[in-house]
Order: sequence, then C-alpha cells, then structure tokens
Amino acid sequence: MSFKKLVKKETLPRTDEYIESVIYPHDHSTDAEGKVAHSDTTGLTTDNHHPQIHAAEHEIGGGDLLTHDNITGITTDNHHPQIHDLSSHSDLDAGSEKITSVADPTLAQDVATKNSSETYTDANTFWNRSELFGSQTLTPKTTTDLLRLEPTISLAASGVKSAFYFAPRYSAPVGGYGGTWETLSGKNILSGVNYIAGDRLLGLSFSGAFGLFGTHGNNLLEGVGAEIIGTQALFSTITMKKSSGLNIIPAVAYSGSLTATDIYGMKITDVGLGGGASTNITNQYQTYIAKPTGATNNYQVVLEGDGTGTGIWFDGVDGQRIYSDGTNLVLNSTTGLVYTTANVSATGFVTRTSLLSADTIAEDWIKDTEDYKNIDGTVNHSAFKGYTEFEVTDFSRPEINIIKEEECNLKDKYSEEYMKSIYEINMDLTPYFDCEMIDTEKITYPHTKMEDGVDLQTEQNILRQGLYKALERIKYLEDNCQMKLIKK
Repeated sequence: MSFKKLVKKETLPRTDEYIESVIYPHDHSTDAEGKVAHSDTTGLTTDNHHPQIHAAEHEIGGGDLLTHDNITGITTDNHHPQIHDLSSHSDLDAGSEKITSVADPTLAQDVATKNSSETYTDANTFWNRSELFGSQTLTPKTTTDLLRLEPTISLAASGVKSAFYFAPRYSAPVGGYGGTWETLSGKNILSGVNYIAGDRLLGLSFSGAFGLFGTHGNNLLEGVGAEIIGTQALFSTITMKKSSGLNIIPAVAYSGSLTATDIYGMKITDVGLGGGASTNITNQYQTYIAKPTGATNNYQVVLEGDGTGTGIWFDGVDGQRIYSDGTNLVLNSTTGLVYTTANVSATGFVTRTSLLSADTIAEDWIKDTEDYKNIDGTVNHSAFKGYTEFEVTDFSRPEINIIKEEECNLKDKYSEEYMKSIYEINMDLTPYFDCEMIDTEKITYPHTKMEDGVDLQTEQNILRQGLYKALERIKYLEDNCQMKLIKK
C-alpha cells in the first residue's frame, strides 16, 4: 500500500498528530479521510479480498463477537451451524429433496441407498437365518416380500442357460438316512374360508415360452413348460432301484379330513384361447408316448388292477369302457354295441355263442346273392336273419349353439411399449383391457340315428344249421338211391 496517497499536498506543521496520520493510518472507512478504494488494494482478487486475520475476533471470547442480529441474508430457518454434534437433531426432514453422492451402507443402521436396497448382496440384510430339521433355513424378514427373478439371457451361445439354477449336494450318512431329500419344495398354506369361484392355488406354474406383444420365435423353436428327468449320469456310475420322471400324488390327508368334488392325478385341457385369439396348429396331441426301447422289459402303458374303477372310458364316464375283469378283457359289456368300419379278424376263440330257435328254418335264410340287394344295388340288411339296428351319432344334423365368452382388447390409450413397462412391475394387466361378453358359435351333434346291420353270430348259426340239413339230405340219398357219391 502506498502511503503517499494519504499525505496532503499542502505544508502542515509536523506535529505528532500529523506523523501518526501518515505513518499509522487506521481509519479506512467510507467517510474517513484515509479511506482505501477497491482499486488501491493489491494481492487480492475481486472474489477473495476478505480480511485475512479476523475469524477469531468473531468467535466466542473474541474482541468482535458476531451475534445473530449482525447476520444478514440468512433467514431464521436456514442458518444451520457449520460445526456441531448431529445428535442434537431429531428426525431429519429433507424437504422432498434428494440426498445424493452418498456411500454404500456397511453397518446395520446405515441408511440404505437405492442400489443397495435393490441388490441382494448380503442375505443377512433381507433374510432371517434359522435352523429347521438340522438345516439352515432362510425366511424373508418382511413377510410380504416376494422373490422375483427376471434376468436377460442371451441364447447366442449353445448349451443350457438357466435363469435360476439350484444344485444342492446330498451325502448320505453311514448307515443310511431313510428319508426324502427335496431339491425344490413349496406349499401354499391356506388361511380362512373366504374363497370365490375361480380361485386357484398353483404349486408350480410355468410357461415354456411367453410372448408379450410383438412377433417372436420361428418354426424351429420349441416351448416346453416343464422337462423333468428322474436321474442323470454325467461321467459317473449311478445305481438306482427306481427312477421316475414324474411321480404324481393327487392328494394327501395325513390327519383331519379332505373334501373335494373331483380329484385328478393328471388333467390335460384343450388349447386355451382368450377373446379375439386364434391358432394355427397343424397337429395337436393331448397325450403322446414314445415307444420304450431302453430296458430289458419295456411297457409303454400299464393300467394296474382289474374290476371296478379300472380301464378306459370313451365318451365320458357314462360312455363305453374297456377293462379287465381279472381274467378276460371286457369290451363294452354293459351298454351299446361294438361297431367297426373295417373287417375284424382274430386267431383266438369265440366263446360267447348262441343257438337258433327250434322254429327257425335255415333254408329260408340262405339265398342267392341277388336276393340280398336293394334295387339300387346296396346291401339289404333286412334280408338277413341276423338283421339288427343300432344307434349312431347323426353327423348330418349339427346344431349351432350360441355361448357367451369374454373377449378382451387393449384399451386405445395404452401402447404396446407402455404395456411392456407395466408388465415388468405388475402381473395384473386386467385394468388395461376393455372386456365384454360376446356370442360365440359352438357346433354340437346331439342327434342320433339308427343304422342297419347284421348280427354275424346269427348268420353263423344259419349257415351251420343249413349245412347240417344239407348233409342229412345227402345221407338220405346215399341210403335210398342207387346213386352213390364218390368220396375223394
């Protein structure tokens, strides 16, 4: 700082007061005679020309203590102390603002970040560990938590890709175990009785292939809901008593009681079609079982037991049945007839026979071929002794029934892209569709008709009786006439 600027040009008496004003300037305020202009300061920029030594003067014990009344530009709600103990605060209110640039939590009481709360890096944070039947068990700390895995898997490389893979290693103790190991097990635990029509509890639900909007797949892709292998050997030797790809127990009641209208060991329904959907399927097989060739004794289908409750029913439980009575194979033993459109041949014996009544004359029923024809050349079944009629479905009289079905279409205001994003967080897409009941045609064949036929057993009896009569006449001629038949 130049002191020359502080000295008056006129000649003044060199008194002590004059010397002090020149050598020891101290009053540089705005109205003072020795004020300092901003342009007269050196070594400080316009942004940091704060007094260098004065902070201590404004603290407690300093000569120029700074009080609340001296602070300007800061309201009473936001002049937080800069250095203090945070334990003096109660709940922290961020005022709907984000707290950013924080570190990942490490201790139990650390605040969780978005990344840490959505990433299951520490099982102890989200699961309770306990011991059940000698094994460590994990249960969610929050009972409403659901585990949902939706990884994105690329099929660019060959081989098996698993979204969820679980392979526990089982080692039987010395002397055996005598129990059951379960790789994956679960139960839907019921609570209460307030269920309505349509409620279902599914132990497992899989879709081999699921397409959500757009076009996916091609004619080389296969979708398999569940592929189950009983035992696999990979570079190893395994000895088993039994191996089942699928073992189904329809229901189990250990105690108490179980009431149900219908129980199915396995039920296969038709292709499901929602409102407005269509299919382009060439062949549909409800059950397809390949020929077994891998064992010494191979059995494709085995129905255990005989008698009541066994066998196969056709056209519902009130239809025709094939079953074993313990000794014989019984075919349609109660109602209806066995009808075939082709020839029937057998190498066994016909054991169920009948005889003609005594008043039946075989010769009356053994005629020339032309006598068994109608005028148009078709077979006149009524010309046979064994003529009969049987009831068949009349496919020439179909009926079209109108049934109600629900048809749902995506609401116009929702795009496919929006629905894809919704699906990622919400499986219930019902609110996004407009649904209505529509009339759908269903063709049925409720009518039957009578068709003509011939009882082959009766015809066999006619031929046998006619042959007997013919042989009797031949013998009479031989005994009473000079003509003798030459026997070869």
